[in-house]
This record gives sequence, structure tokens and C-alpha cells, in this order.
Amino acid sequence: YAPKDEVKALLVLALAAADCAPRGGDVVVEGGRGGFLVRASGGRIIIQDEMIRVLRGDSAELKPKFAPLYLAGLSARAAGGGVDVETGEGFVAFSARFEAGAAISLTAG
Repeated sequence: YAPKDEVKALLVLALAAADCAPRGGDVVVEGGRGGFLVRASGGRIIIQDEMIRVLRGDSAELKPKFAPLYLAGLSARAAGGGVDVETGEGFVAFSARFEAGAAISLTAG
């Protein structure tokens, strides 16, 4: 069993990871309740700066494409955690943390 908000965030981050590998590659999801890691690797990994900004909570000039990522970051922060992004040669990794048992109440601003 996993809380609905964690599952939604996991799916959004998995799709975002796949979008970062436009020419193909691998997307690997690891973890469990309370935290998970989504990693995309391939020959050409592209991550847009706006993607990182919205995951951190910057909603200024938010494009509809990135609204789900904004909400994923918002739900993680509301649960006492957050989403971190790590990039390197040929990979991008999204690490999401949720405080176990935390009640989530989202307020978009």
C-alpha cells in the first residue's frame, strides 16, 4: 500500500525521466513507501532548467507542460520531504522523499 499522492508523484517523475531521454535509454525506478529514486540513462540526456525550477517550487511563468512536476514537488514538500535532481554525463536522477505517515494538504500558490 502507498498513499495516492506518492504514487502520483512517482508516475509524474517516471514520465519526466523518460522525457529527458528523447533518443531512448533506460528508466529505472527504485525505492518504496516514503522515498524513491527515478533514474534515466542513455546516450543523450536533456533536462530543461524549468523542470528543475518547478520541482523546487518556482511557479513563476509555469508552463502547462510542467504543472504536474510542480504538483509532484509540492506534494513531497507538503509531506515533509522534497524532490532532488542530480544530473551527470548520460543520466538524470530524481530523488523524492515523503515523511512516512504525514498528512498531506496541498495549497498551490
